[in-house]
Amino acid sequence: DMLRAVGGNLKALLALVEERLPVYTEAGKKLLPLTLSPTEAPSAEAQIDDILSLMSSTRNRIDTIEALLAAIVQGVPLVIQDAPPELETRVLFVQGLLALLPSSARFGVTFATHSLPKTRLDAQIRFLPDQMALPDALVYHWPDAALSGNRVDDAYSRFITSQLRLDADLVIQQTRRLTAVAAWRIKRGDRLADALGYAAYRFKIDEALLNNQPVESAEVSKVLAED
Repeated sequence: DMLRAVGGNLKALLALVEERLPVYTEAGKKLLPLTLSPTEAPSAEAQIDDILSLMSSTRNRIDTIEALLAAIVQGVPLVIQDAPPELETRVLFVQGLLALLPSSARFGVTFATHSLPKTRLDAQIRFLPDQMALPDALVYHWPDAALSGNRVDDAYSRFITSQLRLDADLVIQQTRRLTAVAAWRIKRGDRLADALGYAAYRFKIDEALLNNQPVESAEVSKVLAED
């Protein structure tokens, strides 16, 4: 519930990070629970800044951002190679990607800001040193903003980056409009890719109707039946 509430506000979670590993003098003692101050999802302005930071890190290559987002949506492991060592830089990169998702879908994206290939770790986004990689992963090499490995296609990612080519603010507007539909489909048990793909499809249907554009009766019937 807490992860849902923060809506991808990873900066708030940085307050929980300890720069040095704690030292324990005795074994068996219970660890104190972590305390996080009341935190809300990032504002629209903050999310735009996060997206612009992501664009800067990817050298303004929208096609690269689309591939990175598609990997997340389709459940493909994403490896970030040789990124700057600063924790905040790595966290902001992930937060920029999360800003491209409806807030209802962000809590399920897992990441590790440092790991090794041999580390047994169930995280979708992993930052690895040098040229290390993982099988079946999409690999983003930070120094030259190059992609390699498992590239996948995704309808939602294609839609959102088409909005990004126009304006970052437009992305935030659209993800907010898609939040309710995506959340409903995820609660129904849909995969993230299916939920977001349907949300983008539903958005196009709604836009057509609102603008008095023709829509196939079968498509309208499908929406009324499922939603």
